[in-house]
Amino acid sequence: MVSAWALYRLSDDEIRLLGAYRAAAEIAAAAGTPGWAGLRAAYRTAFGEPGVNALPEVVRLLDASEARITAAPPAESGAARAAELATWEPRTLALMREQPARWDRLHRAGLPADAAAWRDLATEPRYHTAALRKYPDEVRRDFTRTLQAARRELARGWRRTTGVPRRYLSVDRTRLLRVEPVTGPLTTNPYWDDARNSHVLPEEVEARLGENRSVALLVGNGWMRGLRLPLVSSGDTGAIVYLKHRDVTGVRQFGIAFARDRWRIRLSAETDRVLSSL
Repeated sequence: MVSAWALYRLSDDEIRLLGAYRAAAEIAAAAGTPGWAGLRAAYRTAFGEPGVNALPEVVRLLDASEARITAAPPAESGAARAAELATWEPRTLALMREQPARWDRLHRAGLPADAAAWRDLATEPRYHTAALRKYPDEVRRDFTRTLQAARRELARGWRRTTGVPRRYLSVDRTRLLRVEPVTGPLTTNPYWDDARNSHVLPEEVEARLGENRSVALLVGNGWMRGLRLPLVSSGDTGAIVYLKHRDVTGVRQFGIAFARDRWRIRLSAETDRVLSSL
């Protein structure tokens, strides 16, 4: 039995790389949205204020990026954001490594829903790749198949009013993958959707392993934000897959990002490609 923490643990450099990529994606996502002013102000406060190692040029570079993104035609907006993300990734990594004290002062405001979805879709493939490569081949194959199936179920089953479909996914001893809808309560614990009880669902998943190689639960993330009773539309802004494998201690958690419009959702094609290649 291999410790899940030991396998999943990322090196300090891997954590910095992922953090820099997410920060760059956040800059690209925020440009031209109501979230831009807050993000720009946060960078100005952290790096532009006078003092040791002040870097006022950071704000000028931000403004130049935002100008290029907002000048792009709507059909080319995604490509313009992707280009700025690639430009900012080495910059944010350099700021993180060379200006740690100022980087720690950076408190970015939240993004509008559409911008947050773009950021999450852009960063998801990197996170999945870094996480899954930590596992032995057999475990990684089972996890990858399960995540691919969960993504298919999410794309097929998402509804505006009910959100993410709840599914159990299992890989048995013969490596047959089964998908079962959750037809009853997820748990007998009446307070499972309280953030203080975040351990409850992983425990339920672990208890269902039985003779299977692995078992997983697909749920929405609305409960994590205290949204218990959606009235007009679901509060889910993403999905969570809790994964338990018999060869790894503990339960792993993977997020699935999506962008939503009124009637449908869009998943990351790049994440699908990454999962197919692992």
